[in-house]
Amino acid sequence: IQGNFTKEEAQTLVDLINSGSLPTKLSEEATPKSVSPSFGAETITKTGIAGIITFILISLILVFKYRISGLIGSVCLFVYALLVFIIYNAVGGVLTLTGIAALVLGIGMAVDSIIISNDRIKDELRKGKKLIPAVNEGSKSSLKAIIDANVTTLLVGVILYIFGESSVKGFATMLIITIFVTIFACVILYRVLQIMTVKTKVFNDNEKLFIGSVHEVRKFNYVKFAKKPIIVSLSIITIGLIFVLVRGFNFGVDFTGGTQINLSSSEPLNFNKIKEIVKDYDLRDYDTYLNSKTEGYLKLNDTLNEEDEIKVKSELKALGIDTSVNEISNLVTSNLTKNAIKALIYSIIAIILYVTIRFNFNYAASGILMLLHDLLITLSIFAIFNISVDFIIVASLLTIVGYSINDTIVVFDRIRDNRNKLYKNKKKLTEEELENLVNVSSNETITRNVWTSITTVTAIITLLCVGLNDILTFNIAILVGLIAGTISSLLIAPKVWMLLERRSMDRPEEEDDEPTEMKVKGVNF
Repeated sequence: IQGNFTKEEAQTLVDLINSGSLPTKLSEEATPKSVSPSFGAETITKTGIAGIITFILISLILVFKYRISGLIGSVCLFVYALLVFIIYNAVGGVLTLTGIAALVLGIGMAVDSIIISNDRIKDELRKGKKLIPAVNEGSKSSLKAIIDANVTTLLVGVILYIFGESSVKGFATMLIITIFVTIFACVILYRVLQIMTVKTKVFNDNEKLFIGSVHEVRKFNYVKFAKKPIIVSLSIITIGLIFVLVRGFNFGVDFTGGTQINLSSSEPLNFNKIKEIVKDYDLRDYDTYLNSKTEGYLKLNDTLNEEDEIKVKSELKALGIDTSVNEISNLVTSNLTKNAIKALIYSIIAIILYVTIRFNFNYAASGILMLLHDLLITLSIFAIFNISVDFIIVASLLTIVGYSINDTIVVFDRIRDNRNKLYKNKKKLTEEELENLVNVSSNETITRNVWTSITTVTAIITLLCVGLNDILTFNIAILVGLIAGTISSLLIAPKVWMLLERRSMDRPEEEDDEPTEMKVKGVNF
């Protein structure tokens, strides 16, 4: 140590430096990931482009479907997006791939709140109410369904944040922020702007311009039709299980350990030259990404040290190839997987408890079965088509959990309301009454289910079209999960609930075990 120090000052400084040395060896291993500036900039650019296109397309869909209300919804959606990024930046969040996943889920739930509110307003207009009272009553009646759907997803977010690690925690942070911003921008602000608009009385004689066409609710027998999707779902899950048992999943380095090198070039990739560069390493797999000749990947069973990584990246750079390197050790893989599964299980338990309290156990059991159905369908498709399963699949499965329970809760909320309206909360319903209750509720919620799915699929397809290959598996998983979730929540969940409810009603009532007074002649009678 050199400088103008006294002996005592120098000794104090030495002690301070030495105090940072640990006498034990750390057992936790790091998970290095290096991204070149051009590779990272390209990802940011593509994400930004996808976000702008998604916002424009969703706004057009809202305006087409709900006219002026859709335009107000687009304004609120813009406020929503702005607030999400401001808050996320304020809390020091870093926008990762799992953060993008949570943002996509958040956009879906934000639009969903707008759609639910507008559909409830249309319900009031069908009853013959004028526009102003219809907006007031519709906004009020939609609040319960929106709150229930968002609270279940909030529970998932909180549990994932507490028990999750790494990218799972980032997913949870973004998800929690989007839920609170959704309530403010797409529920409170949206309702205020709608009421302010109708109070101008400009649309009193033109309700269609304010909220779009108000058609009569169609009558379709969903209970009878439900058998077909149930058979198809069971077939897909069975085939997927066979593929898993015979071939297993195509696990990426995130689960097996090793190194994945993402490649990006302005020219078609020449894998003969690329394989020559990594010939000294255990090459497991290589290919280009979907519909691309200039972007691809290498998968190595080896974990590269710093020197090897620099060497490989520089040699690939000499070929005009930008790289993003992801190295995962077996220890890190084990910890990430274990914590993700733990968080997912805790989330399911929390959903069961909440839905049981807010509805009853039959609703909760049906909801969880549909959640598992959507997850199993997604995993089955990955197994059947041998799609690479990377750690980003965890984010997609968590997103599917949020969508699945959100969709199902909205349908269940309508079943609960209609049971009160149609049958005055009658304790036991006949077979015909149960079927009528499910069919009426499903017919009333189909518009919401379909249009919410359309807007969310728009976001996913946009991400696919701009070529954001880093989350290719996420996009595929969400597409599959979204289709499965829409079908299960609309067709299968009500049918399963009906079967469980019928079974509960068929049980003989328990005899009253309370002691009764003995009748003694001449004493008490």
